Amino acid sequence: MKRAIPKKLLIHSAALYTAGAKGLLTDSADTWLAALTHVRIEPYNRIVKTADNTDVQLASLMFVDTRNSEMIPDVAFSVGQKVVWNNIKYLIETVEPLYDDSSLHHYEIGLSRGRV
Repeated sequence: MKRAIPKKLLIHSAALYTAGAKGLLTDSADTWLAALTHVRIEPYNRIVKTADNTDVQLASLMFVDTRNSEMIPDVAFSVGQKVVWNNIKYLIETVEPLYDDSSLHHYEIGLSRGRV
C-alpha cells in the first residue's frame, strides 16, 4: 500500500456543486453538494476528449486523496459537476480514480473553465 498524499501538499479548499438545468424555458441555479478540504488544485494545460467525443481544454487538475482529503457530506464525483475555487467556477470534465496495489489511492479530476 502506497503512502497517502501528505496533508502539507493538500493546501486548498473548494466547493462542489451539481450543475443546474439549462434549457429553453428553464435556467435553474447550481445546487451545493459538498465542501472539499485538503485537496490540491494545480494549473494544467492539456486537451482531452470527453465522453461525447469533443475536445476540451483543461485548465486545472484537482487531486483528492482518499485518506487525507475531506468531503462533507461524502458524495461521488461525476463529469458535469462544478467546482468553485478562489471564486472561479470550473466544470468537471474527467474523473480518474487511481489505485495502489489493493485499493483506491486518490482521484485526479480534470477541470475546465470554458464551458461553465
